[in-house]
Amino acid sequence: MGIYAEKGTRVKFTGKNGYEHDKEHANKYLKVGETYTVENNYVSGWHTDVWLKEVPNEKFNSVHFKDVE
Repeated sequence: MGIYAEKGTRVKFTGKNGYEHDKEHANKYLKVGETYTVENNYVSGWHTDVWLKEVPNEKFNSVHFKDVE
């Protein structure tokens, strides 16, 4: 997914890429292949955190998602 995705952007969870602890966290809340809605994101020097409308108060690594076309 684009790291500057705006609120409302639809993304699909791939369950791939990133650190193992990030993948484990994401798999507790998300289903591979499902589509989610970006609520907010924070771009840092090393990675981008993404918050999803469907999972309030949890952040995920942007590398686990791809844009929905």
